[in-house]
Amino acid sequence: MQATAACEDTDSDLYRALVDQAPDVIIFADRNGAIRVWNRGAETVFGHSAAEVLGESMDVIIPERLRKAHWDGFHKAVSSGQTKYRNQVLTTRSMHKDGRKLLRGAQLRPGERRQRHDRRFAGHRPRLYRPPPQGRRAVFGELREASRVTTRIPGFAAPTVGTEAPLEMLSACHGRIETQCATLRRLVPYLLAHGVDEEARTAATRVMHYFDTAAMHHHADEEDDLFPALIESMAGSDAICLREMIDGLKADHRALEASWRHLRDLLEGLAAGECVPLVADDVEALAVRYARHIEREEKELLPMAARLLSDDDLARIGRTMRERRGIDKA
Repeated sequence: MQATAACEDTDSDLYRALVDQAPDVIIFADRNGAIRVWNRGAETVFGHSAAEVLGESMDVIIPERLRKAHWDGFHKAVSSGQTKYRNQVLTTRSMHKDGRKLLRGAQLRPGERRQRHDRRFAGHRPRLYRPPPQGRRAVFGELREASRVTTRIPGFAAPTVGTEAPLEMLSACHGRIETQCATLRRLVPYLLAHGVDEEARTAATRVMHYFDTAAMHHHADEEDDLFPALIESMAGSDAICLREMIDGLKADHRALEASWRHLRDLLEGLAAGECVPLVADDVEALAVRYARHIEREEKELLPMAARLLSDDDLARIGRTMRERRGIDKA
């Protein structure tokens, strides 16, 4: 018994050291939302020491306007033992000790506590905050893997993020676009092997629907709402670099829309059951162009927006995003 206890103590010390020294941010909150684990990564990213936050509410890193949505989801997870997004990596908005807004990739999962042979829900497992930019490729990879389905040509099954968090929603849209581009890439060899069967027609129809609606909304969200808000936030300052970036992103949008129009004509034929050749080079032109565009927005645009825009700015953007999609009219 003494040997067993000693082993358990050693394991506990090892796990504690691994958590404390992990490069990711690891936070554990109990069933009441009080912080019980706060590792060195959390101290570095959020500015609070463990001594300052242990036993305190998670509100210390949650922007005020997002707290209600956070706690609604938290209490549902505590009650059910499950989270809405399971193991999916989401881009979430958080807050530094000095008030700076942060945009991070995060996982939120219910945790389990072992007591003898019983497994009991104990609150939330750690939130893992992985900072962009170099981590974005890994985040997208995890997101794609989490949303993979078992059909031969996977359709779209990505997490939903609401307009109450517009920057997170724009980032989530990037993941969905990558999923649709991946479907297009798989469709090229699939057609050669199977022809224009029902799965191919369904895939073509879904891709068309997404790019005709959600992708166009995404471009409008940025050009009509986000870009003007950023320029306004720099009023009275030298915003040459910002304007150059925005002009470049708008030019990307026009080039992407032109590439899409060319592919759409082919997909429309496939959706109708016609034997239309889908050329890999055409698909790659769209996919590679979107990948470069997304990378720039994730590295430069969204972090800048998180720093510069106020809660009121983001609330206005969220309202117009809802109006664009007819959500308020429902």
